[in-house]
Amino acid sequence: MKKYRLLISLTVGKLIREGFVSRVWAQEEELNLPEYPPPSAGGGGGVLQLILAFLLVLAALWGFYYLLRRFGNQGPRRLASKYVSLIDFLPVKPNFSLYLFQVGERVILVAQTGNTVREIADFAPEDLSQNPSSTGAFSNYLDRFFGRKKESGE
Repeated sequence: MKKYRLLISLTVGKLIREGFVSRVWAQEEELNLPEYPPPSAGGGGGVLQLILAFLLVLAALWGFYYLLRRFGNQGPRRLASKYVSLIDFLPVKPNFSLYLFQVGERVILVAQTGNTVREIADFAPEDLSQNPSSTGAFSNYLDRFFGRKKESGE
């Protein structure tokens, strides 16, 4: 092994002394590149081009926004059903909501928490007020259901 190292180092040394290695590694090539004139300092064409490109990008963003608003998903859509209808919805906390469904002749109160959905109560439709915009009908039912009674002074 020592013999080969000595032979290699002598051969490389001889090549370096003769200048062969330096000629191969340090050989310079002349590049033939075309000549371009330097940019003129007084021309405003670059600034105008930059402004037009910016306006073009703004127009493309506005068009994309318009298309998304027009044809994109516009929130949850209610699907038509013959048997189930949503009567009311109450978001209690960010991860807790109450739903009031009517299924045929039954009214069902459902609680949804995260990935869990549970039925809380099942009652007759007569227990609800016929005017859904009346204030407190649903909350009065919840108070009666959970056993909380309101004071008459409130």
